[in-house]
Amino acid sequence: MKILKSILYTAFALLICTEIIYAQDFKIAPNTTLPEGSNFFNVSTASDPNNGFLVTWINEYHSGASFLLRNYACRISKTGEMLDSTAIFLCKGNWPYTCPSVVFAGGNWIIAGSQGSLYEYVGAIRLSPSGTVLDSLPVNICWSIGMATIKYPTIATNGQEILCVTGIAGEGIYGSIFDSDLNTVVDRFLILSQGLVYSMPTVCTNGNNFFITFLNWDDNKVKLVIVNPEGQILSTQDVYEKVNVLSYFGFPTITTLNDTTYITYLDASALWIKRYSSDGNPIDSSPVKIVESPDFDLLVQELDIGRRAPGYTDLVWANECFCFFWPRMSDPGISMMSFKPDLSTGNYQPVLLNSQCRICFELHWDDWPGRDSYSLIRASSLGDKVLTAWIDEREGNTRVYGNFFDVNEYTGIEQEENQIMIPEDFSISQNYPNPFNPSTTIEFSISHSSEVSLTVYNCLGQNVATLVSEKLPAGRYKTQWTAGNVASGVYFCRLQAGAFTETKKLVVLK
Repeated sequence: MKILKSILYTAFALLICTEIIYAQDFKIAPNTTLPEGSNFFNVSTASDPNNGFLVTWINEYHSGASFLLRNYACRISKTGEMLDSTAIFLCKGNWPYTCPSVVFAGGNWIIAGSQGSLYEYVGAIRLSPSGTVLDSLPVNICWSIGMATIKYPTIATNGQEILCVTGIAGEGIYGSIFDSDLNTVVDRFLILSQGLVYSMPTVCTNGNNFFITFLNWDDNKVKLVIVNPEGQILSTQDVYEKVNVLSYFGFPTITTLNDTTYITYLDASALWIKRYSSDGNPIDSSPVKIVESPDFDLLVQELDIGRRAPGYTDLVWANECFCFFWPRMSDPGISMMSFKPDLSTGNYQPVLLNSQCRICFELHWDDWPGRDSYSLIRASSLGDKVLTAWIDEREGNTRVYGNFFDVNEYTGIEQEENQIMIPEDFSISQNYPNPFNPSTTIEFSISHSSEVSLTVYNCLGQNVATLVSEKLPAGRYKTQWTAGNVASGVYFCRLQAGAFTETKKLVVLK
């Protein structure tokens, strides 16, 4: 069982990670052969309960004085099995901002991205669950204005209609609504005019309506716009206004659960959230601070110095909690923190996932500004399983990497909440309940950072379960052992931390 590594560092409970565990990251579509000099960027993910996950991205390479863009996809099963060892070619594009977005609707995957030409448009293409590309060319679902650049289109579905939201350089944020057969229902309509560039809009649904959020540099505000399926603007409001215009600001994410919409964003070193009801009324009178982390400050500094990237963070629902993901800036890795919908409880301590994630913001930045969405993290979930995907440069050139995991691995052991005093000694408490069937709780304390082993043995001295095997900071901890696959009888749980060893007797009674 993996460990939640945490230590109470200040009154704000900042995370200090003392080591990185390189885990089973995998290259997505590893057998794909591409021209020399290819680079990947702009990854996107989606999930469907019956068809697993889809990852889609852009490949770019130079041919003489020209650059060529290709959109690819890879299917991954509900259990994390890669269904396409070689990427599925979807379509080509002609402009840097071909950021793809994907949903599952009408029995197919729908992938949308900007298509470059003298007059740009957003093109959508369908991919069947079996991996067949159903459209020979992308279908126009949203025109640009004149020769203006389309930036970062994103799509969401309410089950019937699909909303496409995109920024159009120098003009504003526009939307169009189409169906799963790629027939336009509502032509391009203005969502909000602009002077400066907006961040990539993010979209979710609440009931039949669409909730859109983005960061507006014109007035330093996170905006929320609510649109109905007919393309009518129902509400435009401010989620948050940055008070200190000199501080760094991270882009928002949005999702809906049980008629409540959740919007998160970063302001300096803190993650904030604000909730809205299905009618668009705010549930929280002001944003709620979830957690602080020094990594947030480093991350949003990179976003605020002119890169104008679309995100780098993501928020999904998994294992009865929200999970927020971001790339670590201080060393290779991905961090996650979780919280409950009512914001009352959660693992507010960030967790370093078992992932290497070698991101690089500055690579080739001077060569081509289209890579400003180079290292974003994208996540999708099904139940308690999560797939994260990102662009990684660990091999010296960029490729799409993923990590598939059960979030329970990161919530099996917790440091006790509100801990202030460091334990004076090492100890293990008697498990409770005891006897038990099938689960029991085990608590232990360590007085200083140590390599910790918590192991269960049977009467023959055979190892039947390893509950902890990792270096932990000083603190009080608890974990559970579920003995569903062992027979009734007496077992022994041994805590070993440095030179300290203590054993407790456990009784399984079925």
